Amino acid sequence: MTQPLDRYKAIKQSKKLLEELCDPGKTPRVPSLVRDRARTALRHFPNDFEIDTLASHCPDIINNRQQGG
Repeated sequence: MTQPLDRYKAIKQSKKLLEELCDPGKTPRVPSLVRDRARTALRHFPNDFEIDTLASHCPDIINNRQQGG
């Protein structure tokens, strides 16, 4: 079962992947179509502050802390 912390990490990793796809220095052999689609997806992707705000308001769905227990 996916945990809220796993969702948080997946969102952060997805953002990092999209950013790397936009950077020809980090991903030199990526086709321009893929690079353009990554850039389009990032245009409305939540920034780090927004992701953390979501985590603080909806900890049962997305959480940036390990659940105690």
